[in-house]
Amino acid sequence: MEDLTIVSDKDLVALSLKNPENFVYLIRKYEDAMTRYIRRRSKATAADTSDIVQEIFIKVYRNLNDFDSDLSFSSWIYRIAHNSIIDWYRKEKKRDYISIDEEDSGVLSSLAGNESADGFTLTEEIKKEITEILEEMDSNYKDVLVLRFFEDKSYEEISDIMQIPVSAVGVKINRAKKIVKKKLLAKTKN
Repeated sequence: MEDLTIVSDKDLVALSLKNPENFVYLIRKYEDAMTRYIRRRSKATAADTSDIVQEIFIKVYRNLNDFDSDLSFSSWIYRIAHNSIIDWYRKEKKRDYISIDEEDSGVLSSLAGNESADGFTLTEEIKKEITEILEEMDSNYKDVLVLRFFEDKSYEEISDIMQIPVSAVGVKINRAKKIVKKKLLAKTKN
């Protein structure tokens, strides 16, 4: 079972429930995504990130029998990751954070808006400004932006992960984008 993209999450869950040794396939399929998500949402060291990922998979394993196969496994595991990051922040008494990689330039462009309409291009300075704006945002807005634009989750998945109505997801995303644009325009005019 080398190509995990062709096996559905529901099938992997069923295989894991039948034989716990198959749980490794769920780990292989989601380990990189969980690591990336944790890096984007925290200032966790590599060791802390590894610990958080391990904690996520322990929680998934322990609660696999409770997983509702009518729901999305991806949303379920992201919800566990989301809560694990919050727990880590509480335990470490650290400030909420966001990290943006070089590969995220396209995402930053969409958050910044149309460059010809707003009068700026996506320079390294603008990327830095957007990162600072995102770091300063309320975590509810930050979470929806990260899940939607960086993790490419649908409104329905974000609704499941954050346990809020789908309509609230849309409202939060629109408000968050407006905040980013407004603050970015104010910073670039100075």
